[in-house]
This record gives sequence, structure tokens and C-alpha cells, in this order.
Amino acid sequence: MAGPTLVTNRSAPLLASVRPLVAWPDPKAMPQFYDVADEIAMAFKSYGVTKNFMLGGLARAELESSLRLVVVGDKDAAQGPAHGLWQWDLARCAEIHQHLDIDIINGASVEDQVKSVMWELETFPYYGLKQIQAAPDPNTSGMMWCEFYDRPERADEPTRTGMAAVRWATQWTFPGW
Repeated sequence: MAGPTLVTNRSAPLLASVRPLVAWPDPKAMPQFYDVADEIAMAFKSYGVTKNFMLGGLARAELESSLRLVVVGDKDAAQGPAHGLWQWDLARCAEIHQHLDIDIINGASVEDQVKSVMWELETFPYYGLKQIQAAPDPNTSGMMWCEFYDRPERADEPTRTGMAAVRWATQWTFPGW
């Protein structure tokens, strides 16, 4: 049995007011949603991370981009629009392009986007690699991904990401895990 779920100071007071998750699309109508989920899982597996680690990252991508590879998301007046599965701002996209020669803005592959995530996590400790790796369950992993890697504006996002990670853990089967 996994250990207790970590509830962060930021998300604890909001447990009663968390926005619900959006229902997943019908697999027959949108098979690409599930194909991208499987690709994300396998790409993370190639880095030797735990299933909990992968589930948190996948949950964050689902909530950020609905698992669409090329999507322009939230617009920030100072940083411009966000791009890709994890909705990188323009400065982060430029840094990834400079160091990895991966073009998130114009539609990098799932494998390249996971490579970009892993590079950021391994390069910048403040994105929470150690915290995410230490997560004992999918819920905590999702919360850590959100708190450290994403740093969202909405206070209920860590809780929602944890909920999404648990949903992936309990409602989808990942080949090879």
C-alpha cells in the first residue's frame, strides 16, 4: 500500500472548491488523445522514471493541452502565448530550442516534448525533479508536477492534476508498465 498522500499548503484549503475534471473523449471519436497518452507513457519509460512520475506528467499535459501536440494556449501579456503539450511560454520554448534544437512552437513530436520536459527537470532543480521522483502515489505526483514544474495561477490546479493522475492510473492501461 502506498504511503499517505501529500497535500500542499496551497491546495489544502481548496479541496472543497476544486473544479471537476473534463470527461475524456470517446476513444472511437478521438483515438489520437489515447495514442498521445500512450506515446507520453512510453517516452517517459525510456528515461527510467516510475509509473507515478509518468502519471503525474501525463495528467499535467492533459490539463494543459488536452493532449494536443500543437496547441496555442493561455496568453500571458508579458510572456505571450503558451505552446505544446505542457504549454511552455515563449522564453522556455526559445531556451529548449537553443539547447536541444527542438521546436515546440511549430509542433515537436511527443518524444521530443518529453525530452524537453526531462531536460528542464534535470537542468533546473526548482522545477522539482526530486520532489516528483519522491511522490509515493499518482495523486502526489500530479500535485508535485503542478506545484513545481508548472506553477499554476489557479490554486486548485495541483489538486486537479492529482485527480487526473489517479484517473489515468485507474482507468487506462499502459502497455509495458
